[in-house]
Amino acid sequence: MRRGVGFLVRGAPATHSAPPGGGYTRDAMKPARRLAIAALGGAVLATCSAPRRSTARWLRPARPSEPAPAVAVCLGAAAAWRGPDGAPVAANPQFFHESSLQGRPLPYFVAGSGGPCVLVLGAIHGDEKSSALLACDLLRSALERPARIAGRRLVVAPIVNPDGFAAGRRSNARGIDLNRNFPASNFDRHGDGGGAPLTEPESRFVDFLLHRYRPALVIALHGAAACVNYDGPARPLAALIAEICELPVKASIGYPTPGSLGSWLGVDQRAPVITFELRSNQAIDPAPARCRLALFKAMHRVPRGDSALLHTP
Repeated sequence: MRRGVGFLVRGAPATHSAPPGGGYTRDAMKPARRLAIAALGGAVLATCSAPRRSTARWLRPARPSEPAPAVAVCLGAAAAWRGPDGAPVAANPQFFHESSLQGRPLPYFVAGSGGPCVLVLGAIHGDEKSSALLACDLLRSALERPARIAGRRLVVAPIVNPDGFAAGRRSNARGIDLNRNFPASNFDRHGDGGGAPLTEPESRFVDFLLHRYRPALVIALHGAAACVNYDGPARPLAALIAEICELPVKASIGYPTPGSLGSWLGVDQRAPVITFELRSNQAIDPAPARCRLALFKAMHRVPRGDSALLHTP
């Protein structure tokens, strides 16, 4: 058994639909029964049944009531929890219509309502456990203190690469580096990102979240380069996070990143992207409280408006 992060939630699943001609639409959420908040702390990854291919149609969600095809991911979470003003703060976990290559679900959480959206991605690289831990810690904190995200919407995908996470491997199950599989102008079909962009269900998962939630800021959590890297018009936000976390700000990570999320959104689309590199692959360092403070402050500095990505097909 491997320690990790995930979720255990009751309630009605989201449903998805695609409009004529394709494209993403919002989920039609069934009303969820009010549940008590469960602690969003430790996590368990437990092997269930043999992997199976997803037979889901376009934008059909995985059903939480069905057994996980290859792994059961258990995370404490809140369903239909409301803040002091009575507004919903978090919905049930929602699921991308595809599973990972080995059949694991691709979940995400939505907290807050209205205002600019911030998308937080954890464990794009499966061997960077600390990024998933920080994503869950941030979500738990937002659920416990709704004022921290007042006037903002927070979308969190704690484990983008569940197959790599389960194996402690950087790449996905096909050996593709997901952070080289985006349709950036510098995509390298001879590199680690495969022969074409968005060939992997996990990178298509990120693409779906971008188009559906129209984030004004994307924060990709990584380890362990110990810096705050930025692309697009995000230097002031990167400097804020870096100052609180006592990390250097870097406009370049120091090596080529063809087909990366930052290259695609930040360089090509001129959308603000933060790559927050923790000091460790295994533990949240800088301290969780410092990271939370930095990320929440950055969220509230985000100007209103949609990502430039959404002006592309």
